[in-house]
Amino acid sequence: METDLHPLLQVNVMFTYAHDISLLVPAHIDVSLAVEFLHIKTWADSNGLVINLGKTKQQVLHHPHPNKH
Repeated sequence: METDLHPLLQVNVMFTYAHDISLLVPAHIDVSLAVEFLHIKTWADSNGLVINLGKTKQQVLHHPHPNKH
């Protein structure tokens, strides 16, 4: 099923699999993760869907510093 849910900015990447969504948001952009999440929550509410906040996770990824291990 195709969805009309898309990230607010194209630099933010959204992956969907079954009923799960993964959203990648770079650290230094105009639209924060909180704003993107609010956009997803608003979309879900308007489509009669509920986000399970107990299963919602945030994972911070970064490149390691070349001089630190």
